[in-house]
Amino acid sequence: MDIESDPRLIRSLGCLAGLMALALLLLWLALRPGGLLSAVFGLVLLLVAVACFTYRHAVHVDVQSDYVEQYRRILFRERYRGFLFSSFTSVGVATVLGGDLRPVYLAHVLELRGRTRLVLPGMHFGLETARHDARKLAQRLGLPLEQRVRTILF
Repeated sequence: MDIESDPRLIRSLGCLAGLMALALLLLWLALRPGGLLSAVFGLVLLLVAVACFTYRHAVHVDVQSDYVEQYRRILFRERYRGFLFSSFTSVGVATVLGGDLRPVYLAHVLELRGRTRLVLPGMHFGLETARHDARKLAQRLGLPLEQRVRTILF
């Protein structure tokens, strides 16, 4: 079974960064010979846009071979990680919080729990939706569903 991230959100952010980069580069052309800072920020935003369009995150679960493989790619960096499926004992839901002093809610994610924790690709914007998807995944994998919601600070 393959679980892949939905590229729509990250590509939407990439389009926004690309449009902002284009606007800043046009501003630099209009302000020549000045406006160098605008060009630098435009190039940084262009790099962010390219990174958004090249991002991939997938998890392949093979229950019969007792193997789980995680694959991530951003720009030119690829990362593969392998796990034994038998090292995971349950499926759970985690809440992702972001911020410094007062963390705010960002999303819910599914994870495989056991000796190691593997966060699966994809986000859910609601606890009940995440629990429903976790229950379906637990049935497909033959693992129990853990009721405790873990918190991840981002």
